[in-house]
Amino acid sequence: MNSIYSKPAVKIFLVAAGLTFTAACTSQESQETASQAPQEAASTQDQPAATSPPTTSKPMTSCAATEPLLYQTDTFSSFTEDKMRGAGVVSIQLDLNDRLDIYYLDDAPYTNLVYNEDNTFYTTDLPRKVVARGLVPEADVAQFDFDAEAPSTDPEYLIIYLNKEKRKVAKADVKYTFSTWEKYLKNQNIRLKDCNLLPHAPQSKNQVFEVTAIKNDSIQIKSSKDCQGDLADYEPLEGWVQWKKADVLTVEFAPCS
Repeated sequence: MNSIYSKPAVKIFLVAAGLTFTAACTSQESQETASQAPQEAASTQDQPAATSPPTTSKPMTSCAATEPLLYQTDTFSSFTEDKMRGAGVVSIQLDLNDRLDIYYLDDAPYTNLVYNEDNTFYTTDLPRKVVARGLVPEADVAQFDFDAEAPSTDPEYLIIYLNKEKRKVAKADVKYTFSTWEKYLKNQNIRLKDCNLLPHAPQSKNQVFEVTAIKNDSIQIKSSKDCQGDLADYEPLEGWVQWKKADVLTVEFAPCS
């Protein structure tokens, strides 16, 4: 598969680009007293992996919700968002000549998208700007992920969120999978925000992580050598971080380089 970075006419902004956020969390290291032994400030990779989240970590108080730009062309912009909507994520798969029709809740047509028969592009009637979990109508990427209610909510339609509003897709018209937030998270690679780094490891902001365990609002993560674009920057890190606060994500989903 050709990389989306190989298309000069298309500007693509991925969540994995390492966005800068003004909100920052107070690090655990700054709370330690001068009398503590040096080994307590050891880096995460030198510490054995805990099997459950630490019980003494300070609750996160500031990790502001954002809407990062995910994909852009001259006529179209796609944003993702930290706000979580619905019970999970619907991922829709489009094969050659498949058409995705999206409707208002009153059955009126909202927009559509077609995977064209020459296998290289999509024809779309999407708005110039969309906000969705992950919408990249590029043949080499082809991502169609939407926050959604559980499929059992309606017998005929998937209830999805597009541009922060409920829309619907006929189940009979598409191939789809539904994942709870926890399952979706477990199947993604992530990056950490400046406000939510591993304790004692400021370099963790430059790593791509796999999710190895989930417990309530916390996740155990391990840096991924396979997904690190520049292996020179790879560091073996692992530990626990918070993945959401109420209905706001506090980590970023990241593609595997």
